[in-house]
Amino acid sequence: MVIDIGRDAARIAVLSGESVVATGSVPYGGQAMNRAIARFVEREHGLQLDDGEAESAKRHAHDGHVVVRARDPGTGRERELTLPVQHIFEATGQPVESIARAAMETVERCPAELAADLGERGAVLVGGGALLRGLGRRLRETLCMPVRRAERPLECVALGLGRCMGELGLIGRLRGGRT
Repeated sequence: MVIDIGRDAARIAVLSGESVVATGSVPYGGQAMNRAIARFVEREHGLQLDDGEAESAKRHAHDGHVVVRARDPGTGRERELTLPVQHIFEATGQPVESIARAAMETVERCPAELAADLGERGAVLVGGGALLRGLGRRLRETLCMPVRRAERPLECVALGLGRCMGELGLIGRLRGGRT
């Protein structure tokens, strides 16, 4: 199973051999997580967090806390804010839950023997949204299967496509004008 968490959506695919067995998607991706973090900061601290700072909080939430720069809407001044990592996890709960639910529904559409295989092999997280700290653990608990982040989650889809094209000889055929 591959769970690709892009900017605007998460897409799930269960692969077996050379075939796609089941797919799913949900309109919640990295941007929804960023918005959830910004809403949390505004609701709890009365400060506005821009998308870049929310993205930074999502990616760098470790060691128990994350430091962000937020703007006070009353004065227009920036303030430094230290957030416990737990608050980032809580803020992103709804988008993550939606992704987990879509993954579960995708697994339910698989044949029983493949679903059992997924219980052993698990899922791989790719895309920028996969950089949310603790996401693998949260999905592992919900899906009851191993979940790991790809080594290079931002680049792995493009690298895999390039590798497939090379192995299938597609690059040579495309350069030669043949289809």
